[in-house]
Amino acid sequence: MLNYSDRYINHAPDLPEAISRKRRLKLFLTATGFDELRDKPDFTDRIPRSLKDHVSYWTDGLREFVLCEPYNHVQPVGAMTGLVYIELPLEIAPYCGGWSDHADAKPGTISLLFAPAENSSALKDIEIKLIVEGWQAPRWNLVEDES
Repeated sequence: MLNYSDRYINHAPDLPEAISRKRRLKLFLTATGFDELRDKPDFTDRIPRSLKDHVSYWTDGLREFVLCEPYNHVQPVGAMTGLVYIELPLEIAPYCGGWSDHADAKPGTISLLFAPAENSSALKDIEIKLIVEGWQAPRWNLVEDES
């Protein structure tokens, strides 16, 4: 499987969508300290199928996380057995499909980060880091080439 950058950025690195995606991915990695995993974590199969789009796997060195970036804006209702999740701030969500360069545009995707319930405290800590990083970040679709 290709890594995140090769799947969603490097195939067309000069497109405005890919340039801003690269910037957001860098912010996401800086805030979380994550490294990408090649193998899917065991709990991935418990994530609702309707949310499994643009799926990637991450680790903080101790725990595993699954990032899903679906076009479906219906969030899970009720408890998911043994899972917790957060929604990433728009300004730091890596994929943001449905590109538009208008300042008030919203992407067509959301970014949800899943973890096993026993890692809910760690996920909450990550959420706080992402919120802080998102406050300082430019709007999601701003094109800044930092090559």
